[in-house]
Amino acid sequence: MKTGTKRRCRLAEWLTKTGFLALHQCRLRHWYAQNEPGLATPPSAGLAMRAETGQEIDLLSQSLFPGASLAPRHDDPAEASAALHAAIASGRELFLQATIAADGLTARLDVLRQVGNSWRITEVKSSTKPKDSHYLDLAFQWHVAEAAGLQISRASVVHVDTSYVRDGELEATGMLKEVDVTDEVLLARASVLETLLAGRSSTDKPEILPGRHCTDPHECPFLDHCEKQLDPDDLYFAPGLYERDRVAFRAQGITRLQDLGDDHKVAAVVSRARDTVRFDRPAVEDGLAQDLDVAFPVLFLDFEAVEPPVPLYDGTSPYQRLPFQWSAHVMDAQGAACRHFEFLWGESSDPSAAFVATLLPLVVGAATVAVYSTYERLTLKKLAEKGVPGADRLYKAFEPKEFDLLKVVRANVYHRDFRGSFSIKKVLPALAPGEGYDGLDVKDGEMAVVTYLQMLKTAPSPERDALRRGLLDYCRQDTWAMVVVYNELRALAGLVAGTTR
Repeated sequence: MKTGTKRRCRLAEWLTKTGFLALHQCRLRHWYAQNEPGLATPPSAGLAMRAETGQEIDLLSQSLFPGASLAPRHDDPAEASAALHAAIASGRELFLQATIAADGLTARLDVLRQVGNSWRITEVKSSTKPKDSHYLDLAFQWHVAEAAGLQISRASVVHVDTSYVRDGELEATGMLKEVDVTDEVLLARASVLETLLAGRSSTDKPEILPGRHCTDPHECPFLDHCEKQLDPDDLYFAPGLYERDRVAFRAQGITRLQDLGDDHKVAAVVSRARDTVRFDRPAVEDGLAQDLDVAFPVLFLDFEAVEPPVPLYDGTSPYQRLPFQWSAHVMDAQGAACRHFEFLWGESSDPSAAFVATLLPLVVGAATVAVYSTYERLTLKKLAEKGVPGADRLYKAFEPKEFDLLKVVRANVYHRDFRGSFSIKKVLPALAPGEGYDGLDVKDGEMAVVTYLQMLKTAPSPERDALRRGLLDYCRQDTWAMVVVYNELRALAGLVAGTTR
């Protein structure tokens, strides 16, 4: 990574829970947040949607704690913490959103309940089970609360219960479940002390390379910036190379793909990436032509689906996958122009039955169904398991015809511009320059979900029409991308490529 002169960070007056979790994930992330926040990638629409969902679940969870009320609020954490202590002294025993502060640290507790002579802290999450990051979150809260003079004895997580089935109004007691995690939080407290000590040991900008920590437990907003500081051929971009192996190679002075020798034992996909850089041309396996041998007609198929943590419709559960859109390009013979078909549900109700009914004839009539990942197969399997009318027949028709282009690309081809990713968003412009998603209003699946939910909330109007058109254009581009990639793969295999326009 490129490095410059050392700079001193500006110490924040208070280290918040969010700041602590960023510090624990990566000291460089925390440094950037404090000193160069403008380098962060702007929050996505999906991130805003998840935050909104979290707030909805927070509000729903409040009914689990009858008699609770909001704790005193103040812009100054010290003042808010003092007001909380005053409220406790007055006899209050149950608080929501309580702010505590001590020793330059501050945290807001979702729920604070008195249990005898001590207190229980509770964190409300939109996940389906407690996670390690939740234990650390609560461990920090515990640390700050005790530093502020509160005796904490228990900790718990309220999470979403996927066995809940909506029937009328949402019921918090059915949809949410509280789990005691005291033992796990106590084990995590040592990590709190280690993180705080490491954060206070130096205010210099840390020199940390991108790695697995960049997305665990959450994707860092500075990841794009850090990746841009790397050599384009850095081992970080080697597909299928485990981080432990990358670290071991770096210790030997091997930092780029072209530095890997023929004697280094690496996976075939890494060897292809190395050869692509070494010979400055795409790497293609001899078996590509055989892997592209398919029966016609070929149905190129893509789905979009929503998995709402808070079930939208009666009869559905939290995180149940509800496919609302499909696009299909049909190639009747090799090189033939494609016919396009599409479906987009526009009603505020479960789209599953209509999704299945409209798609079934196309799948039955195809000899091959081309997809890009296992997402479509797993979606149809879930619909069949839920008993959606016609879904079992659709799944049984689909499964033996499935042709996964992603597997073909991953097993046979590597292009330097893939940059370690086999996402069709990277593969398409690499194999077919000029093709891509840049001109679309909807550019990825996450944005498609946000746009769809926004469309459902929008009354009939030109705005709603524009949202609908954006969704149709995006899904159509996904299946068209598969057609283009398929033909470009045929060209790489030495076969005659079909007409893509």
